[in-house]
Amino acid sequence: VLTRGSRTIEILYLGRGHTAGDLVVHLPQEGIVATGDLVVFPIPLVGGDQSFVAEWSRTLEKVIGLNPKVIVPGHGPIMRDTAYLRSMADLFASITKQVKAAADAGQSLEQVRKSVNLDEFRQTFAGDSQLKRFLFANYVTGPAVTSAFRAARHP
Repeated sequence: VLTRGSRTIEILYLGRGHTAGDLVVHLPQEGIVATGDLVVFPIPLVGGDQSFVAEWSRTLEKVIGLNPKVIVPGHGPIMRDTAYLRSMADLFASITKQVKAAADAGQSLEQVRKSVNLDEFRQTFAGDSQLKRFLFANYVTGPAVTSAFRAARHP
C-alpha cells in the first residue's frame, strides 16, 4: 500500500491469470482498478504456456469484488462496469469445467480440443467479425484449452 497525499494506492496480487505474476493497481477511494493483461479487450489474450486459465476466473472474481467504477484494461478502452470481466470469468470457468471433464474421461489434448464447445462465447466476444473470430481462435480457444488441460493433468 502506497500513499500520495491523501490518496491510497494498493498494488495487489489477486491470483494467477494471464501470467503467474499478474498485479492489479487499485485506487479504492476513486474506485479505479488497472488490471494489466488480466483484462484485454475485445478478445482475451491467453498464452498456453504462460497463462493459468483454471485460476483466471477466480482472479477476475476478486477484481470484480473490488467493486470498481472504472477499469483500465491492459489493452482496450476504459470500462465503466464489470460486465466484460464477468464474461471473461464465465468463459474461463466454462473452458476449465469442459476440459477437466474431458481429461478426467481420459481424452487426449487433441480430443479435448475437438470436444470443447465455445460457440456461445465466440459469439459473445467475436460476433460476426471475421477478424475477431480469428483472434478468438488463436488467442483463446487453442491456448486456453491447452492451459486448462495442463492444469487438469497436473492439479
